[in-house]
Amino acid sequence: MNTNPQSDSNQSDSTQPTNEGESVDQDELANSNESKKDGGPKAFDNPYIVLAIVFLALGAAGLPILNRSNAFSAKTKKMLTLLVVLYTILVVILLIAIVIGFITFVIWMLYS
Repeated sequence: MNTNPQSDSNQSDSTQPTNEGESVDQDELANSNESKKDGGPKAFDNPYIVLAIVFLALGAAGLPILNRSNAFSAKTKKMLTLLVVLYTILVVILLIAIVIGFITFVIWMLYS
């Protein structure tokens, strides 16, 4: 018995053997490879989900998702990246102001 899958006359040129002895259609394989290149899960193609993740995750955690998304053009991605960076800086400044205000309040309460 010949175990070479390429010599099997029943297999067509568009299939490829797998470890389990099944065949994988080359078109399906190409489509799955294209979807990996294009950006990932379908949720990344929904602009509302991407914007929610980007603005709720703050900057560095959300920007890779924005850049992998197919929901926005390159120009829009650049504009949103700049907006997210500015938004993140603003949030960090506000958090620092809150912490300084809280520390000042605690010190004032201790020495009054």
